[in-house]
Amino acid sequence: MEIEDPFSTLIKELSKGFSWRLITQVLIIALLGIPILKLYIFFVPEFFPTSPKHPIMEPKLRYVLVPASKLWVNSGIRIQPKQKITMRASGYVNLAIHRLVSSAEADVPPPYIWSGPDGTVIDGNCPLYKRREELLIEKRALLGQLLYVAIRDSEVPPSVNNPRPERINTLIPGNSYTNTSVEQETLYFTVNEKLVENSPKAKLAFVGKNQMEIDQTYGPGKFTQKQLTKQFDNIIYNRYWTVWFDDNVGQFLVEVEQNDI
Repeated sequence: MEIEDPFSTLIKELSKGFSWRLITQVLIIALLGIPILKLYIFFVPEFFPTSPKHPIMEPKLRYVLVPASKLWVNSGIRIQPKQKITMRASGYVNLAIHRLVSSAEADVPPPYIWSGPDGTVIDGNCPLYKRREELLIEKRALLGQLLYVAIRDSEVPPSVNNPRPERINTLIPGNSYTNTSVEQETLYFTVNEKLVENSPKAKLAFVGKNQMEIDQTYGPGKFTQKQLTKQFDNIIYNRYWTVWFDDNVGQFLVEVEQNDI
């Protein structure tokens, strides 16, 4: 008795139901169905979020980390003409970590405390600190307050050579800003801190009028006016304008929501 190959048997069984008519119907449906499906996707895009009428959009929420030790952080966020953004911020900074540590060692309150995006008030018992308010990036804002500025493409970006650009704003949580210019703008952030400059005002704020002011600020016998004058002269010689930024610690996290135009 001849044993039939199982594969051949399977082919014979399948061929019994084979129908050219069925194959023809399947081909017609496929040829007509694909163009119809494409038209449906175009005219009814609600079920197809990546269709031509629903292109993939960039995220509306962006996040920027602003270190307290950095003068003007470029967020990389571009604001289109007439576009509105809303900003929120959180975090804490300390603008004199060495004074915080030394005060803790001496069991006395520090002149600079940890502060949030709304800034802090300088201890009025420290004459030099109060005088240095005149050297803040934004004198109308508090020390340590979070600042932002939107720089137009035709303008010079903020930097150590351009630390006080026009239109600086304080960031209050929930702040909104609208680009009213015809140019695109880039968003920058910084902490409101002092900058050294080569001027009599800056020198007076650094070395003080007399030894009494120095003792009131740093404690009796900590520094002499001669020592502070030498420090100031070294800063000017080295053009170390951001010296007061480099003893800052902490950061702010800024959330920027970009609204559709």
